Amino acid sequence: MTLGGIYAFILYWNNKKHSEFVGWQVKGLAALRFVAVSVLAFLLLSPYIKHLEREVEPPIVLFAQDNSQSILLNKDSSFYKTDYLAQLEELKKQLSENYEVKAYTFGNELEEGGTIDYTAPQTDISKVIDDIENRYSNRNVGALILASDGIYNTGSNPLFVSSNFNFPIYSVILGDTSINKDLLLSKVVANKIAFKGNQFPISVAVNAQKLNGSKTTLNVSHNGKVVFSDVLTIKTADYFKELPILLEATAVGLQKYTVTLSEVAGEMSTVNNSKSIYIDVLDGKEKILILANAPHPDVAAIKRNVELNQNYEVDVQLISNFKGNSAPYNLIIYHGIPNSAAQSARIKSELNNKSALFVISNQTSTALVNELKLGVTIESRGKQTNEVTGVLNPTFPLFKIEESTGKQLSYFPPLAAPFGNVVITKPSFTLLNQKISKVETQTPLWFFIQDESQKWGFILGEGLWRWSLSDYERNQTTANFQELLGKTVQYLSLKVDKSLFRVTTKNDFLANEDVVFDAELYNESYELVNDAEVSIVLKNQDGREYPFSYSPTNQKYYLNAGKLEVGEYSYIATVNYAGKALKETGTLSVLPIDVEGNNLQANFGLMQELSRQGGGTVYFPNQMEEIMNELDSREDITSVSYSQIKLSELINLKWIFFLILGLLALEWLVRKRNGSY
Repeated sequence: MTLGGIYAFILYWNNKKHSEFVGWQVKGLAALRFVAVSVLAFLLLSPYIKHLEREVEPPIVLFAQDNSQSILLNKDSSFYKTDYLAQLEELKKQLSENYEVKAYTFGNELEEGGTIDYTAPQTDISKVIDDIENRYSNRNVGALILASDGIYNTGSNPLFVSSNFNFPIYSVILGDTSINKDLLLSKVVANKIAFKGNQFPISVAVNAQKLNGSKTTLNVSHNGKVVFSDVLTIKTADYFKELPILLEATAVGLQKYTVTLSEVAGEMSTVNNSKSIYIDVLDGKEKILILANAPHPDVAAIKRNVELNQNYEVDVQLISNFKGNSAPYNLIIYHGIPNSAAQSARIKSELNNKSALFVISNQTSTALVNELKLGVTIESRGKQTNEVTGVLNPTFPLFKIEESTGKQLSYFPPLAAPFGNVVITKPSFTLLNQKISKVETQTPLWFFIQDESQKWGFILGEGLWRWSLSDYERNQTTANFQELLGKTVQYLSLKVDKSLFRVTTKNDFLANEDVVFDAELYNESYELVNDAEVSIVLKNQDGREYPFSYSPTNQKYYLNAGKLEVGEYSYIATVNYAGKALKETGTLSVLPIDVEGNNLQANFGLMQELSRQGGGTVYFPNQMEEIMNELDSREDITSVSYSQIKLSELINLKWIFFLILGLLALEWLVRKRNGSY
């Protein structure tokens, strides 16, 4: 205001300059200039104005359409592809006149505005409810219309999550609620691994509804040849039979076995009459040799827990009795050895290009261990021992140990470890450190040394049998101890890979999974590099090729090939580096998700209970027009008004601009009219 007053005074203070105006006109013009300049100066301060803003949100009606394959696996499939879709669009059109309509489709994921083509391979209704609750927790949702057959085959029971809803669920029941004639394979399971020349079991479960008196043939095929066949007589209207089947593994590699039931007259669908499984057939079990200085309960505990993995065949021998050849074994576990110079000499000869695990017990001569020059020196004081427990090293890089296993270590009884310092002179990796009483030390208890092409493991203590027993007493399983020992054996029994180019991936992927690959490239000094282009070509069983290029990431390479069609694939990965052409080959399978055909009877009870919990109603497709009347009759489904205090910059108000413009224009017109400029 001061600036406006000064400006107006300077402009109009000398009345002689404005002789064409009378006194009141001069004062009026000065007032116009005073107000205009004052307002402009005030706006330069960026003032804010507080005001109340009101927003009206109309009620939202959510529509979730089941887009899974099971919708079409019934006698009304043509209706759901034509007339039903037309009725659906008409309902949405009517609803949009009074409500904000949000439409979704779902299988195992919720998708906004997706195409209804009934191709989703799985159904997770609980995830639909969870996602909707998260997205609309603070919105004015009037109702959810859920159109589904109520058949879910992944996720949790929808009733467990729907109770949190604060709006009603109106269920539209699709599919067929009646029990139809149907024959199906409800279960085909087998171990993923078998060994060539051995028999392996598969378990097959057969269900039949309303087909009593019929017969069907169950066949198991491999490479187009029937390897098992049995005729089943369906004796009851609600038939169930589980068959254990033994097959022989005749070929190495990933093998596909297909189980089929021959069609029975009158059954509603044959989609669920066939299932395939994949078995990884290995050439033979890895052989583990345990050499002990004397009988010991640790030896029995080690053997028992290692043999829980069917990949291993374990032999136990006293070193004084063992006259055989250690060459066929992938790993030697020494317990209480070496104890004499003769044993030490034997170990030196056996360790030629072979990995070993040393369990240092009270019978072990630590002086002789030091003489083996494996990169570890145990500076013990005679036969003195410490009672120690293990503490998991969180930075251990060789393999992953579950956090739950690390926590269980605090409950395991102590081991008897050699008393003294442990000096390691070669590259090492510590899995467990020693904890003496309540003091965590940096002295290794369970560790590994790698030297060129050889790997050695060390457990500095005896009493492992107590760990196995304690694990079982606390958890009714030895899974925690088995993880420590099993992953140790797995790491040591694998030969050191000295190749410069390595590709890793899973043997099999589900049809809804992305197929991913990792790759590592090394220079001649075995340092990771990723400055060369790595490519890979996948080929399906029809010979069609899919070329891809890896992306460098964190000194390695990564490829996400996306989702592939069901089938078996081979791959060749190649790279040119330092003048050398390197390649890696392998195979993988993409497995079908065939759960949608397992159960084709619509779950009326589930859909009814979902609606009851939320205060909604159940409808069938031919009643959908009644949903509109139901929603309109509810007084709790209405628009909601929100009021909010907001701050806005005064300069953004348009009327102030026109006010200033009008004041200056009026002043100019008066001066112009009286001949003043």
